[in-house]
Amino acid sequence: MPNKKINYIHCIRGIAIFFIVTTHCNLFTTDDGILARIWSEFLREWTAIFLLISGFLFQYLLPRYEVKKFYASKLKNVILPYLIISIPAISIYIFGLKKEHNWLDINELMQHSIIYILMLFYATGAHLGPLWFIPMLSLIFLSSIPLKMLGENRRNLLYAAVFSVVVILFTSRPVGDSNSFLAYIHFLPVYVLGMFICEYRDTLIENKNKWYFLFAFLVLFGIRVFFDVTPSLSVLSKIFLFLFLCITLSSINMPYVTTPLSWLATSSFAIYFLHGYFVGFLRKKIELINSYSLGSSVIIEVLISAIFSILIISIISFCVYALKKTRVNTRLILGS
Repeated sequence: MPNKKINYIHCIRGIAIFFIVTTHCNLFTTDDGILARIWSEFLREWTAIFLLISGFLFQYLLPRYEVKKFYASKLKNVILPYLIISIPAISIYIFGLKKEHNWLDINELMQHSIIYILMLFYATGAHLGPLWFIPMLSLIFLSSIPLKMLGENRRNLLYAAVFSVVVILFTSRPVGDSNSFLAYIHFLPVYVLGMFICEYRDTLIENKNKWYFLFAFLVLFGIRVFFDVTPSLSVLSKIFLFLFLCITLSSINMPYVTTPLSWLATSSFAIYFLHGYFVGFLRKKIELINSYSLGSSVIIEVLISAIFSILIISIISFCVYALKKTRVNTRLILGS
């Protein structure tokens, strides 16, 4: 299948990064009514979409897989930017500029050696909220050889996809994103399902399936909103949303929609790596901002979150563009 036929995957990456940033900017919704619950649930687990995309592309590019090239690419485009971008966030803790953390005892941590501190931060991503994703993703990269073997057998991939749904349902994302290995156990099945969707895309990504996938998403979404059952359903609902988006965007011919999404996708890794710094600053100013939005409707609070998301994305994208103009290797230091 020609590359142009999976441009929709690139567009979905653009959608995913927007809502990932918006999730972390969702600091203004104080109401616990139905609209707030709907918005909060919709923002959950967009990182699962990122993993579906990664698994999809891994399977799509499987014929060109070479172990050394694969690991060299991930080291250059993911691990090195992670190591570099983490330096300011880790330094803030080491130099005592920040002493609070949602699951770490910073005072106790600082009693250890600098090597221990660095290893813990880099192994967990605890130094900057969104970066928990990278150690977990690195474990998936380390599994690429068995994943390649799995992807080469259609029947085994089908069985693995069914088993993956069970694993997702009976595991959970670790509290506070505090354990990369548990996150790996929970999210590796999502990656496998991305591989499965790619392998069976000619059957799954058909216009006749579009509304079935949307219906499945809405059912799971509704169960989460109204009954607050296992959070794992949020992950499963995003899988059906991903399939719906694949079908919708594969048949769309609207450059005014696909062009900005493609632009977002191109800078998505830099946006993911850096937006935590901006959100951290936003959290520091939250009381001042809330004093202006106090008493606002949920819709206004959602709009405020979206506006800050657009602002953060625009600043990061502009910086990436400006650095590229200077011929700086932005992929090496920013991931895009």
